[in-house]
Amino acid sequence: MLSIKKLCAGIGIGLASCGAARAAVIFNGFGQIIVGTTLDNSRPMNVRTPAYAYSADPSFLSESLFALQTTATLSDTLSAVAQIVASGVPGEKDTSGSVTPGNFQPEFSWAYLHGELDNQWSVNLGRQRLPLYRYSGYLQVGVAYPWIRPPSSVYSTPINNFDGVLLNGDFSPGDWFLHPQFFYGGFNGNALISATPVSIKLNNLGGAVIEATYANWLTLRAEFGGGQLTFHTALPDQIIDDCLNATACATLPAPYNTLNIFTPLPAAADVLRSDNKWITYTSAAFELNRYNFVLIGEINEQRIIGGSYLANYRNYYIGAGYQFGRLLPMLTYSRGRAKNSDPNSLNIVTADITAGNPFGASDPRILVVQGLFAQISTIDDYYEFSLRYDLTATVALKLDYTYYASPADPAIFTAQGFQHAQIVSGGVAFSF
Repeated sequence: MLSIKKLCAGIGIGLASCGAARAAVIFNGFGQIIVGTTLDNSRPMNVRTPAYAYSADPSFLSESLFALQTTATLSDTLSAVAQIVASGVPGEKDTSGSVTPGNFQPEFSWAYLHGELDNQWSVNLGRQRLPLYRYSGYLQVGVAYPWIRPPSSVYSTPINNFDGVLLNGDFSPGDWFLHPQFFYGGFNGNALISATPVSIKLNNLGGAVIEATYANWLTLRAEFGGGQLTFHTALPDQIIDDCLNATACATLPAPYNTLNIFTPLPAAADVLRSDNKWITYTSAAFELNRYNFVLIGEINEQRIIGGSYLANYRNYYIGAGYQFGRLLPMLTYSRGRAKNSDPNSLNIVTADITAGNPFGASDPRILVVQGLFAQISTIDDYYEFSLRYDLTATVALKLDYTYYASPADPAIFTAQGFQHAQIVSGGVAFSF
């Protein structure tokens, strides 16, 4: 398998460069062509997986992409970097449950200034990759990792980029290579969670990362970060605004949705509203590549501080393989689990709804709020067998079989929707 260092060198092979007014402009890029199928239309893949749009009919859209990156040298220590990605990644689901297909519309992924401060420190200013994961800097570069897609349980955050400053360090004490990073900035935009559009704002987003590589066969990584999260999506907002902040509840079934006898409950609405909630993120990862054995693992945890219906996440994966020349077979197990960040907030809202209204404990708004909380809790298990064959230093053929299963009781974890599914996919990843 290509190491990260080899990837960084290989991705520049075949660069086209040209002179522009007092600036050298270099182009490079990457892409992949992937086809996949679920084999069975009655068992669609979990919508929390990047490959959720696959069906029994083989499709080349969901995970195929092409990217072009340009670097303009402005001076001996300053350069401008921009990356454009055209992807077939699907969009949201419509009212019938059909998924909007990807259209390969080019979009800017990165646009930042890079400055060399000295031989050990550099700084990026602008829109760039948020360093949440082991493979964050190469998230869409398929030749950077052994699978067709990084394990879905861990690589599930809807935000991959941020606007701000990233400080990079490079140190080489003895046989170690140390790469610390410090970042600060924010994000304000739209994203998809489980194929549902959401509005996300992250203020005061910051953190620190340390990655250490020993003798090019052992890599260790740790991170801590956080920020202030404002999160809005259609159904919770409608429940909050119609059911708790108004006298009528349009989200309730008939005949309750026509009643105008509810007392507004701003205190309960405030508990549910996800405005300026502090969120923390911690992660750890390792990669061992020794005597042809490959062992990779990663774990992360996201926690909401303060009452909210939003979930806390704990996700991890472990993968093992053996390198037969250019061929790398791997087995990977991963799990993702989501739980309400503060179950007591449901009790607070329920008590506020129950007190002083004609329905009392049978108030239909209680069922609506309970349903909202129930939709958050999930357990996802993935069992994956993957094959990677390196045609060249920058071209890899890949084949993958992923089986999804949930050990959760669907009566309790209502967001599961189904209990198992599978995807068979294959294709080619390349860089230039």
